[in-house]
Amino acid sequence: MTYITQLERSIKDIRKRTRAGALPLEQRAVEILAAVDQYALAHADANAAKREDAIANGRDFPFNPTDSALLTRLADLILHEDLTDSTAWKSRQSEYPFLSEFQLARRRDGVHQRKNEGGTGEATMGFAEEYLATDGRNYSVPIRRQRSIKEGIIVDENAKIRNKERRKRYVEFTKVQPVITYRAQM
Repeated sequence: MTYITQLERSIKDIRKRTRAGALPLEQRAVEILAAVDQYALAHADANAAKREDAIANGRDFPFNPTDSALLTRLADLILHEDLTDSTAWKSRQSEYPFLSEFQLARRRDGVHQRKNEGGTGEATMGFAEEYLATDGRNYSVPIRRQRSIKEGIIVDENAKIRNKERRKRYVEFTKVQPVITYRAQM
């Protein structure tokens, strides 16, 4: 039996006892750590043997990474309670929740809502960065809205009235003015 099949068997055993509820987190963590340590030592020994063989035969040492799928399964076993929690409001119940894909979509986009469950998702990070500040003010770049036709007509009428007044003041100012001379008193 190779060290990989031994790790697979220990993963199956730990998973079986975890799903049955016979293995709490503290004991599970100890068993997982022991399995990972045993796997790491066996993997290092196998790599050392392959390295010596490659050096003896004048070949390059082949890259032999650890089996990431098996190690991911062990990580999932550590997080079993968090990953199997189907509570819709677990993001409010715990400080750092692990959300399933549906829960994450519900939180982010407002999809997969249950009946009588309000909300349309949370604000996007771009919206939060540009719009919401800690003091509640809008610091985004202002964008001018289009005026309605009615507003445009009112603005045009006011502009015409002001233009008439400006024209009168300009004509008065540019008329020929009498020359006033000032003499300094001595």
